This record gives sequence, C-alpha cells and structure tokens, in this order.
Amino acid sequence: MKVKDFMRKPITVDKNEPVTVAMDKMDKNDLLQILVTNKGKFLGTLSYKDLSRELGSKKRASEPPSKFYVSTAYQKNGSAINKSEDLLKSFKTLSDRREHIVPVVEGEKVVGSVDSLDMLKFVDLDEDIVKISTEYPKPLRPDDRVVHARRKMLDDDINALPIVEEDKILGLLTHKEIAKALRSFRKLVPGKNQDKRIRNLLINDVMRSGLIRVNSKASIREVAEILMEKRSPFTAIELGKKYGIISAHDIIDYWCEM
Repeated sequence: MKVKDFMRKPITVDKNEPVTVAMDKMDKNDLLQILVTNKGKFLGTLSYKDLSRELGSKKRASEPPSKFYVSTAYQKNGSAINKSEDLLKSFKTLSDRREHIVPVVEGEKVVGSVDSLDMLKFVDLDEDIVKISTEYPKPLRPDDRVVHARRKMLDDDINALPIVEEDKILGLLTHKEIAKALRSFRKLVPGKNQDKRIRNLLINDVMRSGLIRVNSKASIREVAEILMEKRSPFTAIELGKKYGIISAHDIIDYWCEM
C-alpha cells in the first residue's frame, strides 16, 4: 500500500498564529500534534508537550495565552514522507522520531498526513501486552501539584503518568491536560497573582477522565484496536502493586522491531 492510499487531509497551523488557534484546531480534529506551515511550506510540528513547556514559562508569567505564538513553541523541521512511498516507511518514521503525525509533502508543500493511531490498524501481534508496558512504581497522587507533575514530565521526557489513590488507578495525566489547564489558568488569573495561585492547581482538577484500562492478559493486537477505536494514545494497566502505561508509540516501536 502506498502512502497516498492511506493519508489524511492535512490539518495545519501557520507559525504566526497564536497557540490558542493551534490548540482549538487540535481539539476540534482530535490531534495530538499539528503540522506547522508558512505560506503552505512545511516547517515543523507542534505538540501538547511543546505547548505545556511554552505556556508554563515563568519568564512570561504575566501574559495571557493569546500572546503566545506558534513560532516560539513549535519544533522545527522533522521527518516527512512522499505520497508515492510505501506506507510501511511511515511506521519507521513514527518509531524513529517518536512522532504522533508525519507530514506527506510534495516539494515543500504539505499534501497529507499519516497519524500514529491510524497506523495501529496494521498491528497483528498476539503477544501479551505486558511485554511492552512501561512501569511506574511511584505514580502521582490526585492531590499532587500540576506544576510538579509538569516539571517531572518535561525533565524525564515522560508523556503520560498514572494517577493512583489507595492502590487504584484513577486516571492519567498527559501534556494535553496540562497545556489546556495552563491556557485556562493564564486566561482567568491576573498576571500578578499567577505565581502564587498556580501552586493551588492540583492534578485532580485537570487529569484525564474516562480512563481506559486493559487487562494484563490482553494481546498487543487487542490493545491496538482499543486505542484506535477510542482515539486515545495511552491506556493504563495494573501490574500487581505496580502500574503501567501503554502508548501507541510503544506498540509501533515493538512492531517495527519484529
């Protein structure tokens, strides 16, 4: 199968737009990452992790979210593929760069995109999902502060953390929830009060609801189907007294190694 037979219509944002425009597009189109362009030319990508980093900047504590622009937050360049290439190359690109989305370009113009969740439909592995789950023996609690969780996730390059209380997984915290919470916070709280008030923002206030859980006996194929159906990049799994997260990237990486 060729890329042109599978690619989606691209959703893009211009680098000179406010990040609020990018976030609205990402939310409306259920995107984890959006392609950044300028006059149709592909420049790079913007993810919720980038937005979490930018909107949490102390140097700009007094500014509303409308004053933050894509140009200062996005990741420049990145991999791109051609629509005439074999689709399996997009698997390799997603795995190598840990991207949620890969642009399809002709020259410098974006003509399509390939999404990591869409690619899960090709995963046909019947091995147990525990082989690729990431364990978190010390998860966060719902009464932990969002600022501390954000710092930990950025410093340790973590995209999602399980939130646990009384040995039960209550939810997940991802950069998406953090970025959206920071956007709302900056909009509602006056600049002079932000540094003090942000410390009162707790994980319980922002964490993802509607947690998707999977059984530790489930196969990789079954979990891939669940993530694709729910359009969720992450799911939680209980591993005895430890807790794990499985991501679409984990599945794609393992599939590429087989």
